[in-house]
Amino acid sequence: MECIVSALAGSSDQLDEKMVTLKRKLQVLESKQDDVKEELKQVEYSFSTKKPRKEVHHWLAEVERLKTAVQQKEKEVHERRSWWGNQELRRSVDKLTTEVEELAEQSKFPRGLTLESHEREGVPIPTSSLIGETFQKNKSEILDCLMGDEDSVIGIYGMGGVGKTTLLTHIHNELLKRHISVSWVTVSQNFSIQKLQH
Repeated sequence: MECIVSALAGSSDQLDEKMVTLKRKLQVLESKQDDVKEELKQVEYSFSTKKPRKEVHHWLAEVERLKTAVQQKEKEVHERRSWWGNQELRRSVDKLTTEVEELAEQSKFPRGLTLESHEREGVPIPTSSLIGETFQKNKSEILDCLMGDEDSVIGIYGMGGVGKTTLLTHIHNELLKRHISVSWVTVSQNFSIQKLQH
């Protein structure tokens, strides 16, 4: 009788260890998922012409599916405890652990997360609605200058965080409403003439 109790206890301990390992590996995968999402968010906010690769969307969906599967398995492990059930649960936990490891390996994306797309051209940029007399005045002045024949270049300057980019996104969208062709180009400090011209 003691042997059976000891075997059951050992089986239960093994299952607990496997669940701990699975959850630890899932945390690593979730960290990679957070990094990928953050990088994609930065691309989106830069208004670049890049878009996420389909394999990246698929990978993110698979991570979500696996997170749900692990949560369900953890609940199942707490609810179902028997020697025979433990063997079956251990096999399914091992299978999930392998899937988590494979997805973590796939997170490297050797071709990168994004690819060039010219779909953004002519598409309004999401903006928040801003109110205020100064904002509306500045927006109107810039639009008047752009719609007139006198100015071909307008410089907008100010301290960081005052709303220059937000103002320009509103102007961009207003010009699109008026059926005027607009290209949004982000120029970083380390830009190259070739990339800028492209």
